[in-house]
Amino acid sequence: MGLAAAGLTGIGLGVGSALAAPDRVELVAPRDETVDYEFTVAGSVERVTRGFTAAESDDEITTAGGVTTVAGTVADGYGDAFDVVGPVQSLTPADRLTLYRNGERVPRDDLVQSRRLAIQTPPDGSVEYEFTTTGPIEKVLTGDGAAEVENDTVEGGDTWTARGLTGNGYGDTYRFAGSVTSFAPMAGPFSLSVDGEPTTAYELTGERPPADRAHTYSVTATGSESVEYFIEVEPEGAMVPATADGARVVPDRQWVSADGTRAAGLVAPGETHAVAFDTLLLDVTVRGEADPLVDGSPSNLDWYPRPDASGDGWKSGFDWQTESADDGEPTDGDETTDDETTDDESDDGVDRAHTYSVAATGTDPVDYYVEVDDGGAMVSASADGATADPAPQWTSADGTLAAGRVAPGETHAVAFDTPVLDVTIEGSADALVDGTPSDLTLYPHEGATGDHWKGYFPWHIAGEQRAHTYAVAATGSDPVDYYIEVEPEGGAIPSTVDGARVAYRRFVIDAAGEKIAGRALPGETHAFAFDTPVLDVTIVGEADALVDGSPSNLDWYPRPAATGDGWKSGFPWHADGEGVTDETDEPSTGGAIGIRHDRYEGPIGGGSGMPAHLVHTASEADHVVSDGNVDAALASSSAGDLIYVEGSAGGFTVDVPGVTIAGNRGIGSDGQIRDEVVVTADDVTLDGLAISPGGGAALTVRGQHATFFNCAFTDASDMGIRMRRVNSAATFTQCKFSNFSGYGFHNNYNAHDEAHKVTIEYSEFSDLGRHFINAENAWYHVRDNHTFGSIGLDPDHFVELRAPNEYRTSQGPNACGSPSGNAIVEHNRHEIRGSGGAKTRLVVVRGEPTDGVWVRNNVSPGNAPASGGCWERGTHGHWGTQIVLQNASSTDDLSKVYVENNER
Repeated sequence: MGLAAAGLTGIGLGVGSALAAPDRVELVAPRDETVDYEFTVAGSVERVTRGFTAAESDDEITTAGGVTTVAGTVADGYGDAFDVVGPVQSLTPADRLTLYRNGERVPRDDLVQSRRLAIQTPPDGSVEYEFTTTGPIEKVLTGDGAAEVENDTVEGGDTWTARGLTGNGYGDTYRFAGSVTSFAPMAGPFSLSVDGEPTTAYELTGERPPADRAHTYSVTATGSESVEYFIEVEPEGAMVPATADGARVVPDRQWVSADGTRAAGLVAPGETHAVAFDTLLLDVTVRGEADPLVDGSPSNLDWYPRPDASGDGWKSGFDWQTESADDGEPTDGDETTDDETTDDESDDGVDRAHTYSVAATGTDPVDYYVEVDDGGAMVSASADGATADPAPQWTSADGTLAAGRVAPGETHAVAFDTPVLDVTIEGSADALVDGTPSDLTLYPHEGATGDHWKGYFPWHIAGEQRAHTYAVAATGSDPVDYYIEVEPEGGAIPSTVDGARVAYRRFVIDAAGEKIAGRALPGETHAFAFDTPVLDVTIVGEADALVDGSPSNLDWYPRPAATGDGWKSGFPWHADGEGVTDETDEPSTGGAIGIRHDRYEGPIGGGSGMPAHLVHTASEADHVVSDGNVDAALASSSAGDLIYVEGSAGGFTVDVPGVTIAGNRGIGSDGQIRDEVVVTADDVTLDGLAISPGGGAALTVRGQHATFFNCAFTDASDMGIRMRRVNSAATFTQCKFSNFSGYGFHNNYNAHDEAHKVTIEYSEFSDLGRHFINAENAWYHVRDNHTFGSIGLDPDHFVELRAPNEYRTSQGPNACGSPSGNAIVEHNRHEIRGSGGAKTRLVVVRGEPTDGVWVRNNVSPGNAPASGGCWERGTHGHWGTQIVLQNASSTDDLSKVYVENNER
């Protein structure tokens, strides 16, 4: 924070590029108020270090991909100043700051250079959209085309995504910085403009439109049943959905592989699907009565498959291929006896045997849910005065389910071929089946799916935000069952994060919003959002699980407060005997003590003896550093590149996301680094490096999701491993740490969460300065490590979790620096002793953790005396001798500290 009042620019020379003079930007806080700010610049930023508004050195400035991010704090009428070269792309908060540019006060809209994207619909159309940008997105909440507060959402991170729903002649408008990288759908009943200039989704994202492809293939369902199709083309086909031959794009019933070589879909009777592509056809399968056309001419299906086709193994597992409900014998329409009906054509040209309409007669909207028997081919209709394809309305891909929300005075209708199984109407409405009043007391009939799918549609949850997400992706050839439990008040809802889709028939959320169960078919991802921490996760089958976008450690569950497995069976998709029972679940405590060597390849701590397939070589590298200058190699690298260090090199800064820098670890061998390494980019990997600065810091991490594998960190001084970004999410595996003269790991940010924890596993620690993992109020997972040799203090400890303001106090346990950090410390062998040979403790907790501290399954042979509490306070026995609770005589004094199944 600077030391001057508002609007005073110091006297001195600005620092900028040789091509553009810098603008001096000042951010000033209101009196009696503290404001945390962040802004981004497409260019460079330097602190003003002299003058009245000099920025403090603790203001963070980071650069990645040509964009500079500045974060800091101002308070009490004082401000910070920076010299900026390039446009300011974003600034938060949107208000509360007084802004100056080159000494003149300016409004935020003049300082921040963003563009406006407008999405407009015709009077009879609607669109549910999603787009992603490289820079921040803001809703425009006033004026024509203002975005809806409830219907439209914006999420930010490494990229920014907006989702919304608009229609009936209305539109939404957003401000955005950077570029638009994706927009969906690419075509439909809407128009786009940027800063008032008309554009298309293809022009906006730089994607090629389907018309630019060399070939097209279309499938028209000519019979009374829906038709499945599967199309495969040669590599580099760049296949996309198209509107050739009168087709329309139906995202819920069309799929194209990420590499653009395969497509599949389900075409309703009378409809046409089409794709466009650049290479030759390898295979076409059409299941049902249809007219297929290739480049507008009849296709000879007998010619397929061609010799290079990949077979039929991929032609299953799609959402529209889900198993139907149990067979029953319901009757047509509402009646309990068969109706004599004819296949009349409805007013809008939809050829179905039956119709069902819902007219909202009260002053409030009405929600409805309709289920029909298999083969119903249900579609929107205009029967009984309804408008076809109203918004919001939804039908399932298999044509057996429909749902919607009817505004007061309006009517929705659907048409279908098979008997009605179930109808639920929530609100005041008139319901007609085949034009006559519907008796709702007759439902549900035998064979109905149940009520679990009746909710959580976009019109129910639009605009709702949650703190956390969990996603399950079925990666094998069989379906995957999952069970997720969160703490009370979780408010769980389905989500589309991490590429998920909402399969309404195959998930259940309990009434309290705390328990979730579902079944994901092969290739599917299901996801959910919620507000409270996860208590339990069980996944049955081959799957990838992500919590808040990062890999989930299933070994951590269940947590002590979880309710067990009694609820994990009996769901609609389960056959008799399926599900999880208490008898099959492993207990949360007990089991093996100490290091789990079978979880890793190669020796603990890495180094000599690592398997060859885990060690990089110069021959596989994209860049080989033989002159000691890693920075020069980074300057010509891009994401995915491997840089190999021959011999030794100086320190360097990794500012390229997604690169790997490797060696063959060790003094005198490839990968020796003589000075500090700084990681500022995300998704960086250091592999097989021996970093030995001889003093000062060995490593500073300012990027997210860094990986350190088979590395050695030696001969560093105080705070040798510096975590300098909120939510670093770093992982250290099979590394060696030795000869530190002070603290080892040190965090200066205190907003980390469990999804972005620092994981340290299967590593060696010896000859340390003092309590080596100084986590403060961060999140750590310390597992399967070995400590030995000596540590600087006598006595001392290995892991310390405390609040930044902690120091000795004679008050209660919650008054001493609360909240403290959080950690899982498990399966470690703790043998390190104090400098004079005194026994040392494994963990120190000073304050109440925000989430919890779990110390379990560790072994500390002959270590640590039976003492606890503050430095001068009383003792408690059992294995609690390995944990010190500030101002607490036992773990019972702190409700979020769990010490279980350890040995001394």
